[in-house]
Amino acid sequence: MKKNLIFYCYLKNGEFDESTSFNLKLIEKYSHVFDGEQIIKVAYDDVNISDDARQWTRNLFLFFDNPKIEIVKNNPDTRESEYFIESIKEIENDDSLTFFCHNKGNTHTSPDIKNNLFNWIFSMYFFNLDEELFSRIEKPLLNEITFSGVLRKTLDCSPWVCAPWHFSGTFFWFNTKRLKETPNWDMFEKGRFSVEAYPGQKADLRHSYSNFISLNYDFNALFDNSFWPAVLTEDVLGKEILNKYNNTFKN
Repeated sequence: MKKNLIFYCYLKNGEFDESTSFNLKLIEKYSHVFDGEQIIKVAYDDVNISDDARQWTRNLFLFFDNPKIEIVKNNPDTRESEYFIESIKEIENDDSLTFFCHNKGNTHTSPDIKNNLFNWIFSMYFFNLDEELFSRIEKPLLNEITFSGVLRKTLDCSPWVCAPWHFSGTFFWFNTKRLKETPNWDMFEKGRFSVEAYPGQKADLRHSYSNFISLNYDFNALFDNSFWPAVLTEDVLGKEILNKYNNTFKN
């Protein structure tokens, strides 16, 4: 089954920050996964940019064969939710799997959390897109599961995300056809945390899968120095996956 990508990339002040560079490096690394449609929204605060800037934007994604790149205006209040449903509707082949992600981390500027933040970003790519690990994801998505991701929170409602459950960080796969057959799948109120809440609002927990850590408490600990050393262990991942994670993260 074909695998699509929906990627929302906000370029603050039309520039790269370190986390955006890290995201794009990982998108390129795993670009071979996406043999279906690649729908990319690049958001600027001011879309009145030069032709050279538009070409530079398109050149960021030369590692894809035929991406559909659109330069859009960033809304600081709604962020990636502004174009989320629109992007799903652009998918032409519903008999497919789709991965949604965004350039996570560009609003977090504190150097004190950098290592934790980058582990968070990397884990969302690695555990969703690594070829060996994807085999665990694909089977349930082709059967009964609608959404799959990592770092699933099973909460009634956090202070930010009002849904019975959600994937912390807003990276997830979905079965395109199954989602579009869900009643009112495109009823969606835009907001800062709306995309993060979306899976838990459209599917029961039993129709979700988490490929890395699923807990019934808030993942604010993701920024805590004790979290990653506790979960990036042989006991949790196994020696082979842990070594692969560490070696890939370093490179």
